[in-house]
Amino acid sequence: MEVLTKTIVKKIIIFLAILGLSFFNVNAAKDKPSTAEYLEDNYQKNKRLADQGNAYAQLKIHENYLLGVVVESDLEKAIFWLKKSAESGNATAQKRLGDSYKVGEPKGYISEDQLKAVEWYKKSAQQGNEMAQYQLGRMYLHGSTIPKDFSESFKWLKKSSDQNIRPASKFYIAMLYESGDVTFKKDAKKSSEWLRKSADQGYADAQFFLGLNYMLGSGVLENRKKTVYWYKKAVAQGHPGAQYALSMFYDRGWVVDKDYSEAFRLRTLASDQGEDEAHGALAGMYIYGVGTNKDMSKAKGLIEKAFESNNIDIRDRAAKTWKEFELWKY
Repeated sequence: MEVLTKTIVKKIIIFLAILGLSFFNVNAAKDKPSTAEYLEDNYQKNKRLADQGNAYAQLKIHENYLLGVVVESDLEKAIFWLKKSAESGNATAQKRLGDSYKVGEPKGYISEDQLKAVEWYKKSAQQGNEMAQYQLGRMYLHGSTIPKDFSESFKWLKKSSDQNIRPASKFYIAMLYESGDVTFKKDAKKSSEWLRKSADQGYADAQFFLGLNYMLGSGVLENRKKTVYWYKKAVAQGHPGAQYALSMFYDRGWVVDKDYSEAFRLRTLASDQGEDEAHGALAGMYIYGVGTNKDMSKAKGLIEKAFESNNIDIRDRAAKTWKEFELWKY
């Protein structure tokens, strides 16, 4: 077999990541003598069936050419067989082809085309492919590449949610109810109900937003103890928004005992992950020596990070702090 160039290998690995496959696992398996004969025999059987129009066999031949199993890796042939399988009605192939068109990968073989992505996702989703249903629902929700349509988004996210595979589907349904539009009625109570379903399944964004709803009394009765409970759940998963939000509770002594050291720890975690609000708050702790030792140099660095925020209020507060404490001196 011809040695693959680094460029081709990189394209294959990127494409595999998009499809949720692994280059290394399959290649490790194909190098085992005990499996070589099986792989060869399987390829020959699938090739005969693929030539006869069998959609599943066509998908497997696509994987052979994509991964370089039995045959030499060939992205052009891999895409050829993927399209064949999708056109023959295989839901997995249709979803993968949708993925390819959505991001325009592999480059040089597939051009980005959001309308084609939607077309293939729909074909797959209509056959019950959960991931295609989820992707389709998100595309209609965000409306960045196709017209926004909350009713259509709900239709597909609900189908995805009903399969109970990914809690993210429930989270995005909550976002639909949170925002609402002309096609979909806003409902804070239903939003919180869907957040709870997603949060119970461990989805960190849902845990954070549910905590926020308890803080604001949006769709639920205001309950700061429950806010802390859900923020802690999200923090345990490294959620930067929850880290910063929970730091405020320890800083102010809301529900929990006031603990500046814990507030400092949480703000550091949030700031390290790029949470804009955390930069200025953490800088203040270094300026005053609260929860940590006073360090104007570190405060300066954090305010410089705050200047990079897209949020004008954060930038304005950073400018005031910069001027008030003459941080340019440090």
